[in-house]
Amino acid sequence: MPVSAARAWRSALLLLLPLFAVIILWQIAHPVRIDPRHLDNPDISAGFGAAESGAAGDLRWAGASAQIYMPGPSGILVLRGVVAPGAQVDLVLNDSPPLRLAAPAAAPQLRTYQILLAAQPDALGWMGLQVRGNPAAQIEGRELSLALHTLQIMPVRHELRLPPSLIMLLLGSFPLLLALVLSLAGIPRPWAMRSASIVGIGLVGYWASNPGAVYGLLLDIQTFFSTTEIWIWWLWLQLVGWLAWPLTSRIMGPLPLHGYPLAKLIGLLACGWIAWVGSLLGIAAFGPLSLGVAGALVAAAGWIGPRPRLRVGWQGIVAYELLLIGGLFLGIWLRWHGATGPALTGTEKPMEIAILNAIMRDPHFPPLDPWMAGFGLNYYYLGYVILAGIALLSHTPATVAFNLGFGLVVALTVVSVAYVGHALAAHTPGAQRRSTRVGLAGLALLLCLGLGSQSSALQVLIGSPLVRALDGGQLLEAMGQRISGAEVIQLSRATPASWDGPAFSQITPAQTISFDWFGVTRSLYDDIIMPNGAIERRYAITEFPAFSFYLGDLHPHIIAMPFNLLAIGIALALLIGPTSWLRIISYGLVVGALYCINSWDAPSYALLGAGIVVLRLSNFNWQRFMSEGMAMGLGALTAALPFLLTFRPPAGPVEGWVAQVPLINRLAGSFGLATQRTHLHSFVIIFGLFILFALVQLRETRRTTISILVASLLIGSLIGFPLLILLPLALIFGWRAWQQPERSSPAFIQWIAALSSLALLVPELIYIRDHLEGEMSRMITIFKFYFQAWLLLGLVAAYGLWQILRGAYGRRAYLWLLPTGLLLFGGLIYPWGLLHWATPWQASQRSLDGLAWMEQTDPDGLAAARWLATHLGREEVLVSGYCGCKYEEESRIAAISGVQSVLGWMDGHERVWRSGYPAQLAEIAARERDIGAIYRAESRAVAQPLLERYGIDYLYLGPLEREIYGPQAAQYADELAVAFRQGGVTIYRVTEP
Repeated sequence: MPVSAARAWRSALLLLLPLFAVIILWQIAHPVRIDPRHLDNPDISAGFGAAESGAAGDLRWAGASAQIYMPGPSGILVLRGVVAPGAQVDLVLNDSPPLRLAAPAAAPQLRTYQILLAAQPDALGWMGLQVRGNPAAQIEGRELSLALHTLQIMPVRHELRLPPSLIMLLLGSFPLLLALVLSLAGIPRPWAMRSASIVGIGLVGYWASNPGAVYGLLLDIQTFFSTTEIWIWWLWLQLVGWLAWPLTSRIMGPLPLHGYPLAKLIGLLACGWIAWVGSLLGIAAFGPLSLGVAGALVAAAGWIGPRPRLRVGWQGIVAYELLLIGGLFLGIWLRWHGATGPALTGTEKPMEIAILNAIMRDPHFPPLDPWMAGFGLNYYYLGYVILAGIALLSHTPATVAFNLGFGLVVALTVVSVAYVGHALAAHTPGAQRRSTRVGLAGLALLLCLGLGSQSSALQVLIGSPLVRALDGGQLLEAMGQRISGAEVIQLSRATPASWDGPAFSQITPAQTISFDWFGVTRSLYDDIIMPNGAIERRYAITEFPAFSFYLGDLHPHIIAMPFNLLAIGIALALLIGPTSWLRIISYGLVVGALYCINSWDAPSYALLGAGIVVLRLSNFNWQRFMSEGMAMGLGALTAALPFLLTFRPPAGPVEGWVAQVPLINRLAGSFGLATQRTHLHSFVIIFGLFILFALVQLRETRRTTISILVASLLIGSLIGFPLLILLPLALIFGWRAWQQPERSSPAFIQWIAALSSLALLVPELIYIRDHLEGEMSRMITIFKFYFQAWLLLGLVAAYGLWQILRGAYGRRAYLWLLPTGLLLFGGLIYPWGLLHWATPWQASQRSLDGLAWMEQTDPDGLAAARWLATHLGREEVLVSGYCGCKYEEESRIAAISGVQSVLGWMDGHERVWRSGYPAQLAEIAARERDIGAIYRAESRAVAQPLLERYGIDYLYLGPLEREIYGPQAAQYADELAVAFRQGGVTIYRVTEP
């Protein structure tokens, strides 16, 4: 046998070893025992109460209906338990006929039941046991049926049995997939195969010894690959990517694979923008036809001019397509098991589904606002247009498209971060090995998307979420006492009262691990002086991607993430490639589109592009700078102009002489001068790890530069401006970028670090005026600019760590790993806590329907919303109750149906969106007043003028309206025709059909 053939056989046998291990372990007949104390996994049990200790040991009572899943082959089920007195209990195994357990004559008794299992396991080798009380017993106000003591399966058959097909497929194919991934990452093939085989055998052994620990993940994988909607979206994404591939290769030519991993982003953005502009100009309604025409134009644009270079290595394509599927699985998994499960409830989700619904219902732009009938949406919404386009092409309802869209954004972000890291490595001198480049891609994913701030680590260390409300001195004091073993931390001075609660001077650490997954993103406080002279400590939002992904909001700053990375990729191509007017204009178009997706990002990326134009000039040339800058600016203006014509940014009131000066009054209405400054300890908690890795870029800096930084830190601390250091830091990074001998990744990273420093400096100087002005003026400004900086600094930090690990900075640079290693461990506390300690707000559910939760909590409201979405036209108007006191309830019906309502949530939304229009603010106040008058009117004649004023076609009367306005709400409704009625919800037709 030839040597090559022998190696191939050995490799095949090596990779098949895990499959053989699965088959062999499945033959081992051993009892499967289930302890009721360990039935806390919702994938394994449901309907059981907490464990209770008694004379017979630990018991766990089932309610009227409960279910438990058990691993193992068919055999004899040995169940020890207690049937509640007066209950009739049926056991149902999979789909077998029910088996009635004998009820006790009087007192409950612990009995043993042996049942022959005739049912076959499911595709994962598990069986379901349902416990039904027909009826259950009523004992002390509880419905009880069966108390479970122990559960054991005794196998009785010993013939050869193959494992379930899905188990063999998943566990058997995993080593093959892992070997492929390792090989694509640059690991030598023999080592890749050996490593994959060893990992595969270890996984099989873990599955065999602890099947419950991996059952949930196997269910996730099974559901993911069997959900048709996911793969329909994936196919549309592939089509869009291939249509845009010729154009992408011309824009991103200097980068690895000619930018193939970013082709889908360019296709989505270009197709969505063209179809959107076509609708705005009245050329064609937004829908499948206009999107198809846009796709054809994008494909044709790639062939205008020089022939695109489409030949790239198949390994790179396969690697990024696998990463895309992995990212899509991660995004969908986060919607299944994140903070709210797939439910469209909590935080900003009502607003987001309202916008998505409005765009999908209305083919014209700007879309009609579901929360303010008769007005167009005054918000940056292009990101939702892009997602709505895929939903319309795939005929996906908005409530499903929300969750699929979130998964898509996560997947594209994962691919884009990895690709930018890959491209940076490819254009770093001396980094030629594929495995070295993959290393930077992995580090970028970890630092940009995987870490949290140090707030989680401090919370675990101190044992209380109160730690985030401490100032620098109090934090050091608390840490010292905690490390010394104090059971109660006594502060030398009390904290001010805060939004989190009253003032406190002591902290009692929790006996168990304290992990507040939400509160750690409120780790920066301003001390606000109240009218009575007291000080109140109020937080700003300090989100980071790992939190945002778990929270699951489809907010503009999340949708913009992959497009921000697209801008970074094009900027890198601009820096390292030859002059290309297509590339320059394309960058401007992306920046302009960012203004329409998430306006906060556009200034930072405009500055990034301007800096790249400067860095490309070996000797500064004003004429060339102006020509390239004007081309970039023209592209940005072209992309943003359709939006600018219909959008007016929020603005606050302007008084005095400033109001009379045309340009200055607009600036004064949009921006305010910050009077609060960020404390140094808060900044270090959030960005300490990234700043340290950024500073490694200055390892060869002269002492004068170091002295400037130290002096600025000391002076800033003395004058109450600790982050003054960011200004010289930005100047130093910018100068070092200009001084780089080559226009390559090191220069690019230096400029990114400079840009990040400037972005972090913005909230120290100004804030964007909004509804929180005076209450916590800097909250949203800090939120938006800090979120931008996290992504940028994550790339800088990943690059610095990568350079250290590969020895590019010399041996002395390894000393940086001592402090940064500790901070890296602290950052990993957050993702670890999400997996092990976090308590979500809603139960997990493997579903893409964002309204499935309402089938249990509000079936009448859900049915009404679906009726409205189906039967109301785009111009028809609904009135529903409003009190400004229940964000979700009073705005939900319009949000989830997409129909126009007279008024939705004002504070934080409509009042902010329309703060630049004084007349519309007055209209909001009038509507708030008139809605109450409509529902309190004693007759239709009294209500009719208001019904006509707002063009109301339907009146909604449900539990919320009766709660707000009393049982006599809309008592004239009997005079109206009933259009829909179910349970406690009635919808009346106001106008004639």
